[in-house]
Amino acid sequence: MVVGQIVNEAGIPILQKVQNGSTPDVTWNARTIEYLRQVQEKGFRYGVFVEDSKLVTHDLVISMNDPERRIPFVSRCPSNFEGKLEERCILKAYRESKWEDMGQFHSGEKAASYRACCFKEAGAVPQIEERYHLKAEETTVKDQEGEEYLKKASCIVLISNVPEEEDGDIDLMRTYKDQQVVENSFRELKSPDMASVIYLKNPEMIKALSMLLSPSLLIRAVIQYQMREGLKETQKEKPGVKLRAGWGGRVLEKPTYRLLYEHSVNCYFEKEKSGVYSYAWPSMETRERVEPLLKLLEITLDELIG
Repeated sequence: MVVGQIVNEAGIPILQKVQNGSTPDVTWNARTIEYLRQVQEKGFRYGVFVEDSKLVTHDLVISMNDPERRIPFVSRCPSNFEGKLEERCILKAYRESKWEDMGQFHSGEKAASYRACCFKEAGAVPQIEERYHLKAEETTVKDQEGEEYLKKASCIVLISNVPEEEDGDIDLMRTYKDQQVVENSFRELKSPDMASVIYLKNPEMIKALSMLLSPSLLIRAVIQYQMREGLKETQKEKPGVKLRAGWGGRVLEKPTYRLLYEHSVNCYFEKEKSGVYSYAWPSMETRERVEPLLKLLEITLDELIG
């Protein structure tokens, strides 16, 4: 089976559908567009559909640009789309050399820095190509070709129909890069202990398992969202305070559900002789990391015990 999922910018699932294992990405993307149009009909007009390059096909792009039912989107442009549009944009960007520094969109030592060159209506013209298969007997390096290869390999091309007045170039790039929240959700769904080594007897049981996984992922996403919103409020109220509840006691930046789970995995409730329950901490270090996370969720130990 394959699972199609639509989430919002915080990673909270809006829709999830279990499908036949042979369902291609293009088919799911076409269904997703129709689901988004149903959402539009309910009155939700603003939003940008973020998807990988499998979204960018001739038919789907035309569909999303329907004047009566337009779907704003941003995606990576595939190399074979509309007469090698990706390659033409990269070469044009280097020729004109009008780069705009965008900085980093994520924190961390390995976070990449970006600069961009934006083109409006880059001249996507369908072309018919004849292709031949060649067998190389000898290879050499040519400076010009090598330089062009490095230029292409160091760039990505985004394609979008979002008007500039709605989202600037930097905001659009940030929107595209934030699709990592979707991958975080699917990472758990595809982990071996969740699905890949579970054997079920019939399709009905598979659907039942998926029904259990769907609300579980929803709860997980909501907890993570609440922690991050709580951290934002804490930083506003106490801008100089650093919560050292991250991995290895590092300063907390973007708390995740897994962080809370890993920190509290050895915590448990303990029943005393009087019948009263207390919360048992394996160490003070654990308590110093778990309590701040619970506070971000606006949950007290008494509420957990009660």
